[in-house]
Amino acid sequence: PIFFTDKSFVLDFTSIATLFAFVLVCGGVLLLPRKFKETGKFHLPYISSRYIFPVLLLTVIALLVLLKKDYINDLFSLGSGDGNDTFRISSIIFWIICVLLAFGSYAKDWSLIPLMGLVSCLYLLTGMTGMNWAWFGSWLLLGLVVYRFYGYRKSKLALPS
Repeated sequence: PIFFTDKSFVLDFTSIATLFAFVLVCGGVLLLPRKFKETGKFHLPYISSRYIFPVLLLTVIALLVLLKKDYINDLFSLGSGDGNDTFRISSIIFWIICVLLAFGSYAKDWSLIPLMGLVSCLYLLTGMTGMNWAWFGSWLLLGLVVYRFYGYRKSKLALPS
């Protein structure tokens, strides 16, 4: 496809899909139940995020407010005509998700490593353009529809008809 389309579009489209896959993997690891360490088997080291992640998030927000005083005003200046509305919207969604993750990390005591992986991939997704999000959303929807109908007919778990 790179011969027939814009090189930056293909690279951005590949990046958004890869980052989204990493978000799903890190989120899935967060939801895995904790198991005791078995000798000879790989395990993800557990570092409690109950206090570390909320404090880290509050520190980052405080530094942004102190060092970049217009950050909050710039973030909510949608429709200003400078072409950064997609970045602003995705940044607002990013911060909302981060706050929800901070509450979740305190309540559920998630592991810090996959949580930081999730947050870093979500942050990188804020740099994608609106057109990239539109293409990604349409391909994701198409893929889910095809997967749903294919899986419904071909599932080995489905009841015999």
